[in-house]
Amino acid sequence: MRGRFLSVSLGATSSPKDALVDVVATRETASQLKELALLGFGVIAVVGAGGLGLQYLAMAKRYTKENRALDEVGIEASRINASMLINSFHLPRSFLVNQEPLQTLNQLKSYISRLHETRDPREHHIFKERGFVAITGGLEPGLTSDSSAAKVATELDCPLIIVSTMGGIFESDPLATVAKGRESPKLLSRIGRDYLKAVILKRAEKKGDEQESEGNETPHVLDVPTCRILLDVERERRATFRAAVTNYKAIAETALILTSRKTPAVRPKRPHFTLISLL
Repeated sequence: MRGRFLSVSLGATSSPKDALVDVVATRETASQLKELALLGFGVIAVVGAGGLGLQYLAMAKRYTKENRALDEVGIEASRINASMLINSFHLPRSFLVNQEPLQTLNQLKSYISRLHETRDPREHHIFKERGFVAITGGLEPGLTSDSSAAKVATELDCPLIIVSTMGGIFESDPLATVAKGRESPKLLSRIGRDYLKAVILKRAEKKGDEQESEGNETPHVLDVPTCRILLDVERERRATFRAAVTNYKAIAETALILTSRKTPAVRPKRPHFTLISLL
């Protein structure tokens, strides 16, 4: 394979909060992943439960409060969304994509190893000259799609791209801010370890308290498991670890920038992604 690995969290891209299928976003996401595979990347795409999962969880909570059981419901919903994304690849097999969602990190590693060791002449040629797409749903209870993708990135030592419906990390919650008639909040071009630590601290302080004070909307931030995984990256790897939060339309462009294959000729006034620095 000519390229390198990429870990991409797709979150609720295919199934927004209304639980309807976003056909346009799903097709565009598949197109972006295909583009990267044809450039020689091995793309691991983790699909979230999204709005579909929220609907199932709302029903499941009527019958159980057990966290692990609820996690399993969310994981199953994410695999339905992952299957939908897999089925959107109705194009000539010029690269490799799995035919059903991979279910665990070990299964993902086995899939990649099989591609490395394949004796199928056609698969070997494609894998050697191009890349592949490996699509998963949730990988284990207690992890979100973001934290699952972060875990994959740290295991494979590869860049991490988190796809957000907001398109990045903001100073405050964009939806809440605009709804109150205020000016749209600033998109942060870069965040660091202090930001990740602040997310964990704020969530710890708010635990058990669902009421927020006026004017202190929660920023659109990463979840706590993802922050913990990123903060645990070994010191010697922090300088080279690459991660960003972007929107589904900019997956390929963000990947090329993170892997130093592309440098924006003109720095945009409003960046289309937020870089995550572990230094």
